[in-house]
Amino acid sequence: MGPDLSLPVMWSEQDDPAQPGRLDVSASSLHFSGGSRDGSSDRRFDVTDIARAYIGRTPAKRIGDRATLVLELHDGRMLRISGVERPGAVRELAERLLRIVPG
Repeated sequence: MGPDLSLPVMWSEQDDPAQPGRLDVSASSLHFSGGSRDGSSDRRFDVTDIARAYIGRTPAKRIGDRATLVLELHDGRMLRISGVERPGAVRELAERLLRIVPG
């Protein structure tokens, strides 16, 4: 079965530079794939890993000048996600995660 939602995104883990890729969201996980000429990445996070989700408002939390969804994980790591190509993608993703994140 395919993902419930699939979006082109820019994303960053911790303070790493943002990289382009695709985010596939299912009821149980987030799967990031993609990268650049400098390398590719393939990362999966369980929805149960997410402690908090919010829209980043400060320049330090945003990717570029785009609306950015910030996910704080239970282990202290932070993921930042901004949509590309689709206006409203970050809001759609945030609404989806609020429905499936435990708590």
